[in-house]
Parts: sequence; C-alpha cells; structure tokens
Amino acid sequence: MICYMSFIILLTGTMELNNGMKTYFGIWIFVTVLFLSILIFLVRVFNVFSMLFWMAKILNEGLTLLSITVLRFYFHKFIPPLCIHDFLSYYNS
Repeated sequence: MICYMSFIILLTGTMELNNGMKTYFGIWIFVTVLFLSILIFLVRVFNVFSMLFWMAKILNEGLTLLSITVLRFYFHKFIPPLCIHDFLSYYNS
C-alpha cells in the first residue's frame, strides 16, 4: 500500500523552480519508502533483531549524507561548504 502511494507520488511529484529546473521529489520519497519497506521485511522475516542497532546506524548516516548531498546539489549557493577542500575551492573561486 505504501509502495503504491509512493509510486503515485513518483509519477505526479514534480515541481517547477524559479530557474526552470525540475526536481523530482517523488523519486526520493519512493526510494526512501522502498528501502524502509525492505528493511522492515528483513527484520520481520529473518529475525535480525541483534543487527537492528547496526542497521539503524547505517540508515541514519546514509539518509543524512543523502539529504546533505541533495541539498548541496540544489542549493549550493546557500549552504556553506562542509570540508576544507570545499571551503578553499568555494571561497577562492
């Protein structure tokens, strides 16, 4: 049910920005819901409760890096650089 809802959002979830770029927010919602559905299925079927903390840690870090990457890709003018190399290349250009 959730996968079907996210697929509908994937088909209809486009938004026009001021500069004419299209961002497909439905793709990110679909991938996130699909990944969480697979994770919940694995936890329920294979009883991997001992690995739950490890999975939650990887999921948290992965989603954080994914959201930072998406935000930096679309709004790189408004977000300050995140490492020294980006800092130097950002302010020297």
